Amino acid sequence: MRCPWVEYSGIWIGGVNMGDFLNGFVQDPQNFWTAIASVVVALAIFGWRYNKWMDDLGEDKDGYTALLVALGVVVTQLGVAVISWRAAVLGVALYFADGLFMIFGDIRRSLTKRKKDAKKKAPRRKPLPYAAAGLIDDALIALSEAQREMKALLGVCFGENYGRENV
Repeated sequence: MRCPWVEYSGIWIGGVNMGDFLNGFVQDPQNFWTAIASVVVALAIFGWRYNKWMDDLGEDKDGYTALLVALGVVVTQLGVAVISWRAAVLGVALYFADGLFMIFGDIRRSLTKRKKDAKKKAPRRKPLPYAAAGLIDDALIALSEAQREMKALLGVCFGENYGRENV
């Protein structure tokens, strides 16, 4: 069954008669315009709601942007399938070939960005001023001397081997 708006044009591309090729995509020419109008309205409503959902997600969609775009493309292809399942199959195959690398690239870029952000947010310890470092060093030396003197004092009180068995 031929569509009245797609007449045989005599145009051949790659050995395919384009008039017959385009006619093969249409399932029912009598309901064609009704189907197109219904799909356009349904996709406009979907696009409006989908955009509101993206706004609600805010920054939470970071790393999933390509997947969310792919979901929108799938819904659009479902709309195309209402008009012609052959066109939808062709569209899905072409979007898959084109979009697969975009999805993987978006995920990879997002993971790399998250790693960089995590490194930036990690608390970095500032070096102490020389005076503070000197005070800490003096305190450690004093503690070490106090331990030696305490062992010597306890050795005098309890015998010379006191503290050696604990070392």
